[in-house]
Amino acid sequence: NYSILICGFGEIGQNLAKMLNKHEISFIAIEINEEKAKDAAAAGERIVSGDASRPEILLAAGITGIRTLVICYSERKAVKSTLETIHKLGLDSNVITYAENKSDADKLEAMGITKIIVTPSETSLGLTSCVLQSLGIPNEESLIISDEIRQSKYKLFDGYFSDSTESTATTKDKTIIHSVKLDYGSWAINKTQTQLGLADLNAEIVMVRRAGKKLMKYTEDTRFKALDTLVLRGLKFSILSAEIKIKRGD
Repeated sequence: NYSILICGFGEIGQNLAKMLNKHEISFIAIEINEEKAKDAAAAGERIVSGDASRPEILLAAGITGIRTLVICYSERKAVKSTLETIHKLGLDSNVITYAENKSDADKLEAMGITKIIVTPSETSLGLTSCVLQSLGIPNEESLIISDEIRQSKYKLFDGYFSDSTESTATTKDKTIIHSVKLDYGSWAINKTQTQLGLADLNAEIVMVRRAGKKLMKYTEDTRFKALDTLVLRGLKFSILSAEIKIKRGD
């Protein structure tokens, strides 16, 4: 009997296997690439060759007795197929996987994934931990903060500043942060957040800066002034539409 089933034995799956071996935790893996599976099996790895979305493959790997299933491939269709098979088998496994961005993580969560690791966010947490340790801040404090961020589903990292060189195909599903300065003549001057109606465009104002400082007492009734900077957050198309409306009222 194995405690963990790893679906996908690429670099991420293999690194997980190495860590589990180090902790003396039993596992078995499924790998769709026959050559890779054979090579790993020859080296003594506990592995089944086949498609993890097929019930006979999951059963051959002993899925009915495992405690946690870890999906180590990021293609949503493949993840969905594996989950559907698990549900058809009537299993209620603890499922863990990773996503390449927050948008993908939200979609995976809707499929019923128990725990999702967002890879860029985890890289940021790891770098932060190293920086804090270099400043003499106790590792325990860093771990507490990191766990709080994970519990919030990485809300602190929701959105990033982009640039015009990034293609729409690359950024269309990512949350963007963008600053819009109200020039004299901007339609949004002397209007409130409610009057702007940015929520209808799926965009939101996360900060208002006035005279070079963050406006601390900003509310929905605050009227915007010329030269204010509105910091927006949303998907790229929503942000572009919101900027047009702020400037021209369209």
